[in-house]
Formats: sequence, structure tokens, C-alpha cells
Amino acid sequence: MIRAFIALPLRGEAARQIRGRQSPIAGARAVEDEDFHLTLTFLGDQPEAVLRALADDLETLTPDPFEVTLTHADVMGGADPRVVALMAGASDPLVTLQARVARLALGAGIDLKRRRFRPHVTLYRLPRTPGPDTHQKIQAWLARQAGAAPITFAATSFELIESHLTPDGPIYTTLADFPFAGHLAQFDQGS
Repeated sequence: MIRAFIALPLRGEAARQIRGRQSPIAGARAVEDEDFHLTLTFLGDQPEAVLRALADDLETLTPDPFEVTLTHADVMGGADPRVVALMAGASDPLVTLQARVARLALGAGIDLKRRRFRPHVTLYRLPRTPGPDTHQKIQAWLARQAGAAPITFAATSFELIESHLTPDGPIYTTLADFPFAGHLAQFDQGS
């Protein structure tokens, strides 16, 4: 079984801008530049054959490049926050791509968990048992981020990614890359 998800990668200038937003939060683990991504659909644990079939289906998706804007920082996970993230605007092209990817995953026989699509890029992972003042430190960090300018990047491809969990955090491996149609030089992220 392979634990996998489908995401927009963030590299080059977009990753540098996101990294510029990360200042240490005691008790939180910062996500590394090479791991920045915006998840379209989490697939969970799947047999390799199912992922291969899905990859073949994903080849049929050829959206035009579009811009994604990371608008503000927030905490995700409800009463038990798990991550601090930069939230993305839910533009029509992004929402349409996510819905198409999810439909193909369902068509491949993958039972997707019902989750509202909240597009975001994870900046920090929070411990299961936070320290006594972790919440206050996160709130102070969020307050400092309130006036920050949005970050806009060009979505020019999406990837099928394996996520191998380790005690030090997940290790991501790209299994397949799906470039968008009409990929133009002005949309390059400088990777």
C-alpha cells in the first residue's frame, strides 16, 4: 500500500516567498521548502495498481495554467489544531481542477473521505500534545502575519505524491508529474 495525495507543487520563487513568512514558533515544526504544496485530493493508503490506473486517468486532465493567491495565515484542525497554514483563495480554476481530480479518484475506486476543500499550504506542523504556551505563541505569530501581502504563484502542473510517515515528519516522493496544457514561459515558477 502507498499513502498518497495529489497536489500543486510550489518551487522556486513561490517557495522562497513562503519560506520568508516562516519565523520560528516554539513547539512547531517548520515545513521544508521542497515540501511546500497545495493538496488537491488526499488519497490515503492505496494499492500500487490503483495509483497506476489513476495516473493514467490524470493524464487526460490538461487545464490551462492559472494563478493561485495565498491570502492569509490560519490554524487548521478545529479544537485540536494540527497545522499552521497559508490559506489560498478558492478561484474557479482551482476549485474546478480539484473537483475533476476528485472525480477521477472516485472513478478509480478510491473512497475519498468527505472533507471540505480548504486550499492551503502548510507552514508548520503542531505536536499532538502542545506545550502550555504554544497556543499563545501561534496567536502572536498569526497577529504578526495579519498585514502581510498575499503571495501569488502560477499553477503549471500537479503531481501524484507518495507520503511516507516518519517520526521526523513525512517524506514526499513524486510518483508522477502532470504538466498543464499551454504551459507558457511567463508561468514558470523559476524552479
